[in-house]
Amino acid sequence: MLTPVILIVLLSSPAVGVHFDSATSRKKAPAVVQSDVSLKCSAITALLTANGGKIPKSVDEWIKSLARFGKVNGVLAPLSRAPASTTCERPRILLALQSAPDKPGMPNLHERLFIGLTLDAKGNWTAEFISKNLSTHEFDFGVIEDFNKTDPPRLTPARRPEPSA
Repeated sequence: MLTPVILIVLLSSPAVGVHFDSATSRKKAPAVVQSDVSLKCSAITALLTANGGKIPKSVDEWIKSLARFGKVNGVLAPLSRAPASTTCERPRILLALQSAPDKPGMPNLHERLFIGLTLDAKGNWTAEFISKNLSTHEFDFGVIEDFNKTDPPRLTPARRPEPSA
């Protein structure tokens, strides 16, 4: 069962120690992120690796995939500014973990992975993610479009701006 939360509270909480084996993730990174070196140490890669290298195909699968790492919190955002297709009938679903995993050896994705799921008017689901990257010590941003219809779904990381000289 999902527990509603306010996402801004999750983002402003103090960080918890990292338990993410970046060497293991590089070796076992799912094919969907193999071509993008920047995501190999990112929390989204740990989630997909634990999911057998597959992108979840439904909201239920996203929740079950996250639940492997701890208790899942969710909130419905019916009138979101982005994307414009959110309505009371098609709210945006925001997912995050409430706490660190209680199983030894599991990567800690608490406060490191945030997922926004949106259904458009044509029935296509899109997942947007904010994912902590342990190699860059920054958050990665990206989108997985049409994850319920495209096989395999396309994961597109947002490109970081080039540093100015």
